[in-house]
Amino acid sequence: MSGRALLAALPPAARERIEAVLEEDEEVVWAAAPVRWHLPQVGAAVLPAAFGLAFVIVFAAVGRVVALSSGWLSLDTALSTVCAVPGLFLLLIPYLCYRGAAGTGYALTNRRVIIHNVAGGLLDFRCYGPEAVPGMEVIEFMDGAGNIVLEVQRGWGRNADRSPELHESRHGLLGVRRVREVEALVRATLGGGDDQARSRAM
Repeated sequence: MSGRALLAALPPAARERIEAVLEEDEEVVWAAAPVRWHLPQVGAAVLPAAFGLAFVIVFAAVGRVVALSSGWLSLDTALSTVCAVPGLFLLLIPYLCYRGAAGTGYALTNRRVIIHNVAGGLLDFRCYGPEAVPGMEVIEFMDGAGNIVLEVQRGWGRNADRSPELHESRHGLLGVRRVREVEALVRATLGGGDDQARSRAM
């Protein structure tokens, strides 16, 4: 496939939105949906869910030992029921984030990178031209997928204890398959020397 036919690989909402902003003489060079497990919003949900689930399992196990050693079988049943509900909910969090990112899609044209990112039901639509290429950061994962970060936004927020903390949000082609190939394609299309990018592996 070539040209706008490449957009067929995108989720319907992303395809329609990107097609709507393309100019007459703008050609699509590459288009793809991300590997959703590599998206920040999905990855960020996995670790808290894992810790929370581990806590629930330990709490249930200790409660069961105490209940059985004391002969309180009704307490054992109650604890099992109470712990099962939050346990199942914690398992669902990463899956819901994964499902919520289903509308994300990317396109590279002869003029710019177009990003249609969906997270938590909210749309983040961004475009980056050749000026973003020299400062981009490439992060490669062990499976060959990775992130091409085109913009980093920093701002002050607050932690759970209300103390101030500097937060960073990264934007670009996140969770793309064969990230090195996509990086080379972005450079070849929009310009930017190989020695200008920051690169690291994870």
